[in-house]
Amino acid sequence: MPPLDRYDAPTQSPFADLPAVKNRIVLEQRDTFGLCQDRLTQFYYVYETQAANAILKTQQWSNAYRGWLNLLQGNKCNSPASQEQQVSASDLHRWIEQCQEGAALGQLLYSRDRRFPGVLQYSVQISTDFALYWAPTTPHSVALGGFMLEKIGARRHRSAKWVERQPQSTIADILHRSVEAFHQRWDYDLYQFNSEHWARLAVTGYCCSLQTEELKQYWAQTQAGTDPHLCKSNPEIWNINFDVQTLLQLAIAP
Repeated sequence: MPPLDRYDAPTQSPFADLPAVKNRIVLEQRDTFGLCQDRLTQFYYVYETQAANAILKTQQWSNAYRGWLNLLQGNKCNSPASQEQQVSASDLHRWIEQCQEGAALGQLLYSRDRRFPGVLQYSVQISTDFALYWAPTTPHSVALGGFMLEKIGARRHRSAKWVERQPQSTIADILHRSVEAFHQRWDYDLYQFNSEHWARLAVTGYCCSLQTEELKQYWAQTQAGTDPHLCKSNPEIWNINFDVQTLLQLAIAP
């Protein structure tokens, strides 16, 4: 797992109740806000760079990161655009590490996919409030993929039924391996390696998608109104992606 102290701490500290400079690990830094951790106590602090006091102090990484995201989003957590955040590989590893002992980790969730109408988006619950899912980094059906952190909504998300989950330790290991193998390194493909392929792989061990008819309908809708001579042939839809399943088994976890 990448070291937490990848950023250099400032040489002087204007924050009276923050840990001393030599004990502080700066995890995130913007012009107005910062996120750090005390090496000794392991407390996380969210703070304003020009203020004398920390905004948030907690021992829970999920609470600290949620507070950090809320600040970045201007406390507009109810707007659809602010429900999801793409994070770095090191932050993903840290999030999984902090949450892997929690009872909530490993639940398979689904919701309406905002990018591709008529298709379901699947995600893996990480904590009580957040889930991870595999998505394209650009609004296309085939594009470089990345993992997105999404706030769970009671109205938006549902738990998948009839799912035989792997042990939590196995799921946590797969999540770490997924970050190493796929995050901004592997292509998202709506028809061959979509959010359901990855989420079911993480939770059950099988890289499969059950949305064959939905994907066919989505493709047909995107072709409606175009010149039939310009239409591409029907996409090759993979119910099971053995290539990804094998790659993940060979990936080296941090």
